[in-house]
Amino acid sequence: MNEATLRTIVVAGIASGAGKTSVAEAVTGHMAGLCPTAAAKITVTHGERGCPHGGKGCNVCSSLGGDFQLIERTNIIAQPGTDTARLLDAGGRPVVWAITRDVAIGAAWRELHQLLKSAACAVIESNTLAEHIKPTLTLMIVDPTISRRIWKSSAERLIAKADCLIFNERGTQAQHKTLLEEITRLRGHTDDLVRVSHPHELTTQATFREKLQAVCRANVAGC
Repeated sequence: MNEATLRTIVVAGIASGAGKTSVAEAVTGHMAGLCPTAAAKITVTHGERGCPHGGKGCNVCSSLGGDFQLIERTNIIAQPGTDTARLLDAGGRPVVWAITRDVAIGAAWRELHQLLKSAACAVIESNTLAEHIKPTLTLMIVDPTISRRIWKSSAERLIAKADCLIFNERGTQAQHKTLLEEITRLRGHTDDLVRVSHPHELTTQATFREKLQAVCRANVAGC
């Protein structure tokens, strides 16, 4: 499949709670002002561990049949307080929630792509997809208050290769120093960090807005 027909901005994070959805929300809102923008959240299941849809027990995960499911229903997507509702409120059209077993990410992405390709750009929240495709732009958010012990297995690889590393400036100076040393080890430098006290501040920074505008100028059909 040729992903060049759809600009993709994939948002990843070192762990749950790092601010990944807040980044996706801010980026979706900004991109929607530049060109038609879709949004998606991909949840990868490794056995049933409860509903991750913003902590709301909508029973979709427990009813997953087969290897993946794509949710478009408004009563699920627009459920108040959920991650998908935040993406919808930010201007994503359409917004899709993909639930997939890890082994089925390829098949899930092929079908998800078909649902998103009417837009010029898609903002997708997913560590797994960031490693499965070559996005137009890969964003990775790191947070010094999150224990190294609970980092996602993909965190080190994505810190090393992300196009843009976002540093959520929570915590103490000692925590900042520890994380910056780890980033230097993995990435080789910290020169291109985008530092924010909250992810919603991202689009107020001119250098970050330029990265998003470059997505619209990418050599693919759309904007």
